[in-house]
Amino acid sequence: MIIERKYQLISIVISMIILTILLPYGCTKSGGSRRSAADSLYQVVQNGKAKYDIKSPEKKYLLPYILEEISALSYYKDDILACVQDENGKVFFYNLVTEEIDHTTLFEYSGDYEGIEIVKDTVYIVKSNGDLFQLPVDFETEKRQATKFETPLKSKNDIEGLGYDSTTNDLLLVTKGTAGISGDKNKDSRGVYRFNLKEMKLDKIPVFIITEKERRNFYKKNLPENSYDDKRLLFKPSAIAVSPIDGNYYILASVGNIMLVVSPQGEILESYTIPPSLLTQPEGLCFAPDGTMYISSEGEGDRGYILKYSLIK
Repeated sequence: MIIERKYQLISIVISMIILTILLPYGCTKSGGSRRSAADSLYQVVQNGKAKYDIKSPEKKYLLPYILEEISALSYYKDDILACVQDENGKVFFYNLVTEEIDHTTLFEYSGDYEGIEIVKDTVYIVKSNGDLFQLPVDFETEKRQATKFETPLKSKNDIEGLGYDSTTNDLLLVTKGTAGISGDKNKDSRGVYRFNLKEMKLDKIPVFIITEKERRNFYKKNLPENSYDDKRLLFKPSAIAVSPIDGNYYILASVGNIMLVVSPQGEILESYTIPPSLLTQPEGLCFAPDGTMYISSEGEGDRGYILKYSLIK
């Protein structure tokens, strides 16, 4: 009896070991299947001058672990991108050639930092509650005092994108949450606001609002009937950037896995589905002067990364 129980115990232990080894592979396969299914929903509508093959990035940059939760990026110059992550009040300057961080600047305590933009030699960072921070680019100093600007935007607006429009010299802020500053009950609308850099003040009237109805009508007009999933109508922006090629606004949404190209007047021109197998949680977007596009993604427990896309010529 003792020997029999001994063999039963050994058998249980062996089974547990085998299960432990095989279980991750099963999960990976299942996760891969789900992502493959999501990838099958891929749709693209291209009408503009600038075109990209989202499914075929030119290069992938694996980031240091400190940027696992990278939340935004901006092109600085000479192949250097400025990055922030959403829990640490630091600016990270990442070198695309050496693939290392050249410098970091501490500007504030921990917080939910969701957008970054460099205008000339000035860095702007936005928090999800709409607060804006300004500091100079400084590769000599490890810590700088930032100037803080409070805006009428609030946490309900959930700001996750910050861009720059050189034609008007304004920063662009896009809402992930409700579009309006006050009295807006349409939770499915997203708003783009201007922050005037001359007056250092936010215009309370949005540049435009993108509604679910507009998104639905765009897909009905440009895609075959029943060729897209209603999940494509989910749209919670995580980044905004202005194309140096045609001046259109590129708005990236990690919730919905969509990137919309919108005119400065608010007309939806193009749409790219973001394949989840390539970008698990896309949070950052920027352009180099030649139109090269960079999209960053959080790492989901692993290293964050940046994908590089060149223009299709």
